[in-house]
Amino acid sequence: MKRFFIILGIIVLLFSGCAKDVTNTSSQNNDYPIKESITVKKHHISRLLNGNAYWYSNTNAEKILNIINRRDREELRNLISKSSQSESDIEKQMDILFEYIDGDFIDYEEGLPGEDNYVSYGETLRQSFSVVVLAKTDKSEYYVAINFFLKDEDKKDNVGIEYIIVTKKEIMDYYYDNFDSQSQPKYPDKGGIWCMGKDGAIV
Repeated sequence: MKRFFIILGIIVLLFSGCAKDVTNTSSQNNDYPIKESITVKKHHISRLLNGNAYWYSNTNAEKILNIINRRDREELRNLISKSSQSESDIEKQMDILFEYIDGDFIDYEEGLPGEDNYVSYGETLRQSFSVVVLAKTDKSEYYVAINFFLKDEDKKDNVGIEYIIVTKKEIMDYYYDNFDSQSQPKYPDKGGIWCMGKDGAIV
């Protein structure tokens, strides 16, 4: 999980760079409305990324944000993988999540997806995607990191969302401003729904 946060930081930095580079094409950034009144800012960078991974990852992120807006516990629980539910107290984590989010998400910026495939003799035995999006309410901004398995032939209970990690933008900025071995937060080492404070995951 520590490796994930290093990757997360790289993704966020790359994502920020892509969001600012609007000189190469007039269609770099487009705002368009999607269901349930959330607006998404889309970045056209298909030359750099697998288009299907990009679409699939951000579509699932959109779905999660809408579920959080509805505070729909049952639907959110049904998306979390069985293995993650066995590791964590999902009900308590949802309580923390709904208290942590101040207001409802009104828009978000798509993130750069990661894709991890394990292929043996031409057959995909394990496939997972990850994405970090910057989501906004009318009061605050949050980085929402999601990792989900589409397929795992060795451990089918992994299929579904492995984890959702929500971090307020000011907390993420604090991590970057204090990036040294003594001030790093305690990262979650198992699946579930996690909200981050300055000292690490809120439990």
